[in-house]
Amino acid sequence: MVYEGDCDVPEKQKALTGIGVGHIGKLVRADTELFCDDLPVALCLCKQDEEIRVLKNILNFRACQKIVG
Repeated sequence: MVYEGDCDVPEKQKALTGIGVGHIGKLVRADTELFCDDLPVALCLCKQDEEIRVLKNILNFRACQKIVG
């Protein structure tokens, strides 16, 4: 076996970079209405993230002078 390439990795063991490119092309040409189905879920996740940040700041009493509720 002839070792070529970076770090003496055999050519047979190198990953093929062009395998996933076709799937990305399908996603780009996909129907945009399918992506809108998951939009409410993404918005709910963003709201949960904001609530977590608020709770994190409230629980840090040393840094807070006044808790507004």
